[in-house]
Amino acid sequence: MRTLAALAGTQGVLWSVDDVIVAIGEKVLRFLRADSDDIVGDYMFLWEANAELPIHPDYVYDEFDGTILALDDHTWCLPVEPDMAIAPPERRTDVEAHLAWIVDRRFAWPLHWGRFDIWPDAQTAVANLRTTSPDTKALQEAVRETAGYATAAGQSRGHNGHTAASPAVAGARRTRSDR
Repeated sequence: MRTLAALAGTQGVLWSVDDVIVAIGEKVLRFLRADSDDIVGDYMFLWEANAELPIHPDYVYDEFDGTILALDDHTWCLPVEPDMAIAPPERRTDVEAHLAWIVDRRFAWPLHWGRFDIWPDAQTAVANLRTTSPDTKALQEAVRETAGYATAAGQSRGHNGHTAASPAVAGARRTRSDR
């Protein structure tokens, strides 16, 4: 008999196809090869970093629909459609492990197959914009407001109706932390 390496929080174990074992929990998912104990995939959901968000929370939740992910306990990554993210550039490998190019919610391919920029902060991202999208417009507004150029603090802003980020995020956080 062998012991397999399940993530903390695992609540059940399933046998999948091709001798893959699935360890599943409320916030964790791990795929392991039954014959070797090799980890095929490791996912944690609703993970929160104990760090300041890259832009004001109102923009993260209202304009980006809360599509943000924690790279670790101290680092956020904010995907900005269509071709960039705000995260530490030295964490590119981690960002690429969580994001993929998605077309029509059906087809996906690795992020490194296309041009994808990672900027250390919102100001640098805005200074280097190559395209225009609802996300880039919201990012520009967030930077202007932070700098004091847009609406006065506390004044309400409208929701832009943006519903999906591309590249897509595996395990993206979509709930407010103050709930």
